[in-house]
Amino acid sequence: MLSRQSFLKHVQYKRVNIPKTHNKKWVDRGGYCMGLVIIFTLVTLLAVFATLRTLREKNFFASGFAIATVLVFGWFTIMTVLYNGYPPAA
Repeated sequence: MLSRQSFLKHVQYKRVNIPKTHNKKWVDRGGYCMGLVIIFTLVTLLAVFATLRTLREKNFFASGFAIATVLVFGWFTIMTVLYNGYPPAA
């Protein structure tokens, strides 16, 4: 397992400007966001397929949970991409 220092050496950083209400002018955001975007996108896509399947089967209770999952994880996906940006290919 990597120590924090050796992990930070391998992570590609991007500097993000923080609003003036924050104490620090710059903050480092590591490469962890790429995995987060991929996981949120996969969960959202699976929830879309689940929504379509449950609506086709007229299972409205499960459809409600599937639609809620699409809304929540879709929002997480969109906001993660907008806030942190989509990482470029290396």
